[in-house]
Amino acid sequence: MKLAGKKVIAIGDRDGINGETIEAVMEDAGADVVFTATECFVCTAAGSVDLPNQKRIKEIMEDSEDGGFIAILGVCDNEGAKIHAKTVTTGDPAYVGALAGVSLHLPVYHVLEEEIKSQISEDAYKEHLEVSEMALDEDTLKESIDIIKTTRREESNL
Repeated sequence: MKLAGKKVIAIGDRDGINGETIEAVMEDAGADVVFTATECFVCTAAGSVDLPNQKRIKEIMEDSEDGGFIAILGVCDNEGAKIHAKTVTTGDPAYVGALAGVSLHLPVYHVLEEEIKSQISEDAYKEHLEVSEMALDEDTLKESIDIIKTTRREESNL
């Protein structure tokens, strides 16, 4: 999947990779970032994507006719990965926000998946991601990426 020309919904995580970092590296890769947020998984209602963020994502999708959207996540927590990935594919699993029961079926990726990371320039990677990736627990990150890949394979329109 080529990032150049895609419209990105960037959902970062306070304890993982934040939204602004995702935005910077996506723009470096030629993507058009249309929404950026940094979530605090433990702070949001019922462990879901922040309710105003769900509303804004839904509005962006409803206002667009030409598609080309993908979601890029920065969450590095297994439960958070599951909830964030499901929210942008099959809808808010907590059934509390604007995306409850709304299936967007967005292709969803983790910013540190090799398929995504390989499209980021070495300079942008070093400036924005390298230190964060080194600080994350390797096993938890791998599990989070696997959860996101499984959700993408099973629930998104590719």
